Amino acid sequence: MIGAISRLRRESIGQAGRRLVRERLGARVYGDQTAEHLFSYCYRIRSTLVHGNPSAPASDEVGSAAVGLEALVSDLLTSPFLGLRKQ
Repeated sequence: MIGAISRLRRESIGQAGRRLVRERLGARVYGDQTAEHLFSYCYRIRSTLVHGNPSAPASDEVGSAAVGLEALVSDLLTSPFLGLRKQ
């Protein structure tokens, strides 16, 4: 148990998110991106917005990413109940 907790302390939110979507959703595709790639893309957008990067993405780029992210999160939340497995 101590080893598992120690590992969690070393894992970043980005790494944990990519691992979670990879394990739960596998190679599912959202638009033209795998679940893992879409998560990484949205996380980069989030980081850019939160940290005030001057080259922030355009609102249409954020909106487009949000559409895919909504489907990904829905699948992620329902996968244990619906038996959704890697494809």
